[in-house]
Amino acid sequence: MHDALHVVWASPTANRVVTQDGTWILAGTRPNRLAEQIETGADVDDIVEGFDADDAVAVRIGDDGRLDAYRSVTATRNVYVADVPDGPVVVADCFRNALAELPVEDRTVSQRAVADHLLFRNPIEPETYVEAIRGLEHGCHLTYDPATGDRQTRLVDRLDPDGETAVDTAPSRIHDVLTTVLDETLPDRRVRNMLSGGVDSTLLHTYLGDAPALVMATDSPEFASEVDAADRAVAMLDVPTDRHDVAESAFLSHLEASVDALGFPSHYNQTVLTDAVFRAAESGVYVNGEGADALFGLPAVKGARVADRLAPLFAAPGLTTLWRRGVASVLPRATHLPDIASWLDRPITDPSAFAQRLPFYTDPEVVAQCTDEATVESRFRRQTEYVQRRVERSSGGRFVDHAELGHLLSAFRHNAAEQWRQLGYVHGHELVAPFKTRRLTACALSVPPARRYVGGRGSFTPKHLLKSLLKRRLPAYPVRQPKGAGSLPVERYFEDGPLTNVFERYDPPEFVPAAMYEDHVEQFGPVTWNLITFAIWRDRVLQNPDLSRVEGTTVVEA
Repeated sequence: MHDALHVVWASPTANRVVTQDGTWILAGTRPNRLAEQIETGADVDDIVEGFDADDAVAVRIGDDGRLDAYRSVTATRNVYVADVPDGPVVVADCFRNALAELPVEDRTVSQRAVADHLLFRNPIEPETYVEAIRGLEHGCHLTYDPATGDRQTRLVDRLDPDGETAVDTAPSRIHDVLTTVLDETLPDRRVRNMLSGGVDSTLLHTYLGDAPALVMATDSPEFASEVDAADRAVAMLDVPTDRHDVAESAFLSHLEASVDALGFPSHYNQTVLTDAVFRAAESGVYVNGEGADALFGLPAVKGARVADRLAPLFAAPGLTTLWRRGVASVLPRATHLPDIASWLDRPITDPSAFAQRLPFYTDPEVVAQCTDEATVESRFRRQTEYVQRRVERSSGGRFVDHAELGHLLSAFRHNAAEQWRQLGYVHGHELVAPFKTRRLTACALSVPPARRYVGGRGSFTPKHLLKSLLKRRLPAYPVRQPKGAGSLPVERYFEDGPLTNVFERYDPPEFVPAAMYEDHVEQFGPVTWNLITFAIWRDRVLQNPDLSRVEGTTVVEA
């Protein structure tokens, strides 16, 4: 049992509200509204469970020592609880701050965390990368009484569709909700939009007037089309540009710096650029379109819709072979349609089901070599259960079952916005992610799932609702033009670039068996990137006894 409680808060925009019976720390898209709901003397459980929260967290330290912590159901903000041996319970909104409170010898990593990192690049809450630190789950209320040691977590917040929206009126509905979210989140505040030139970030900029566009660039030839797309969007929007170039030759040093800043190894390769740019950019509020694909259509969902329609054909004896030799030889992208049809036949919790493959790209069989098959299967079940507890899924056939779950897994489990928000804490920025808010999520869920993610009448265009809205607001934008995923060429970096000698500087993680070295250490394989980020984190952060708190962190003690 612990005799002290410390709240260690890094968010530069958090509100502190003192009442006659405790102190609240609030952070979210509408912190003033949360503050208005705090009534002195009211029952704390009623306050927390009645929060009108869009993307928010709240922590309360009562004068009696009781801790309450809340995280809204779509929050990109985090709450971590660390049990420091022979020390206090530490509550933090930044993983690095929580980890810095623990002695090195108490920073142990579980097999579940290893499996999650390799499978999903992010542990499933309450699991984190270190066993002594727990993450508060989406939509949950944590209570802790240091006098008795009693600690309980309850799910108090779930997602429900905001009515039912017809497909033909959905773009207008999205417009109304997006307008309200941005107006309430960005009143009289100078912002920059993180513009890639894709549909999501360009659409957001049409609501931001003449705000500057933050464009991230690198001199890697493979990234040139991404920079060109951003430049074209800037020209169509006619807005000023704040461009930052990151040299490919410095990629490893920027990767190391970003791991140091975050304090955990979960990394999308764009996070490396984001950290480098945030270090150099002017302090302020940055708008980001992360999460739009998960609400309105990931690129691979088109293939699933086509495969579902063609499934009776593939079921006929011999026709799959004929398809591969005939149609697919003319249309190479169609080669895997029979495979996708078979993935749609699997139970949604199966690691090889389309629902599980849609948001994640790691090979489960490879991860099982590092952990074991039972752990891998249990983690896929766990993440499905995590989503199903928070959203009542629709019914409508196998395509709907797999497509909706896959998109919800992406919405809840992809933590890019969380990474960039915590980088913002380090560099003095605030991140606004409208597509990760409750209101836009509920708006998306109100559209029937059969047409939520892809268009109709044979086009099966992913993200067709956002494209329709963008076409109305910026007619010159080529919504039919494909755009890249914005990923960096890390495979080429590893084979002949700035990551060539990374495993000479950092030993591969100990959990990698020798049999995997040829395919994943000596050459680039499905889990190589995850092994690189873990190895760098282990040596620079996990085993660093001098790990420091984020500069500017506020500490409240009880």
